[in-house]
Amino acid sequence: MVESAQVSGKVFRFLSTMHPSLSKAERKRYAEYDPDKWYPWTGDIAAEFTDLVRRSPRDTSFARGFAYAAQKGLPEDVKMSAGELVRDLATLPGVYTDGTGSGFDVRIEGPGRALVSFGGMPGFTNACIVVLGELTQRLQAAGAKGLDVKHAEGCRLQGAEACNFQVQWSAHGDPAGLGSGGEARPAAARPAPSPQAVPAAAPREPAAPASRPAPPPQVSVAPASATTLRPPPPSRSDAAAARAVRPSAPATPRPSVSSDPAAGGGSAQDLFEQLRVRLLDAEQNAARHVELEARIAELEDELAAAGDDLDAARAEAQAARDALDELRRRIRELVG
Repeated sequence: MVESAQVSGKVFRFLSTMHPSLSKAERKRYAEYDPDKWYPWTGDIAAEFTDLVRRSPRDTSFARGFAYAAQKGLPEDVKMSAGELVRDLATLPGVYTDGTGSGFDVRIEGPGRALVSFGGMPGFTNACIVVLGELTQRLQAAGAKGLDVKHAEGCRLQGAEACNFQVQWSAHGDPAGLGSGGEARPAAARPAPSPQAVPAAAPREPAAPASRPAPPPQVSVAPASATTLRPPPPSRSDAAAARAVRPSAPATPRPSVSSDPAAGGGSAQDLFEQLRVRLLDAEQNAARHVELEARIAELEDELAAAGDDLDAARAEAQAARDALDELRRRIRELVG
């Protein structure tokens, strides 16, 4: 494993609110990751990501988190066509970096056709399920028409060094020069993200998978309405859950955004406006959660103090009753 391999804190922060199966402790721990920093990519994190994908319905949370983190790594004024996005995948910011790129390798095979390989995030065994959805959503956001993303021959779950994806889209509107075959051209003005300082607090160490998992299931990644995503043969143990993720609505008014990006035409503005609004909602919910936890702690302290006062009052009352009984006994002796 490359020593400088790192993962963006943005994906942890996104998962802290979007993943439907996290426990309260897990949600709190992921929320502590700084979205503007990078963290060492370790075997423990890789195993944890593998477990989280198995617990996520149709990998929706991961696919959206990866697409969001990749988009946030670009300047806000950068607009890219589908062809430019595919061509420059290897050098564009992403969720992962090993110091040389984001783990992608691209070969343009013709107008609107490319073979995309992903070999990053080693040890994350079912990464292909997520990356397949990430590619779909990023290309939809770039306005790709007639999009079709499929898992091609070659998968890390079956012993290959990288997962391969056949990507096709309508090349109409792509800049000149993107239709020729051969290796992808580097993006001169878009360097890979620079690693940030790593905080001292390390994430917990989950148990590593006991054995090599079976090939990933057939997946239709939401919100791609017209693109069927087909990884290698399905596994009984990785069946998809039935419901999709829906974050709680915030108390303050927000712009009305459809939960299905395909309903808005699949444009970059539609998809990432949805992600932006959801993250803002998530941050508000996280802030309210912290405030509520602090208030609950205060109330628990007050309750404990009240309990001590009640115990003291009961002891005083018992002492008074004992003194009264003693006084009555003496009176009876004097009268008798």
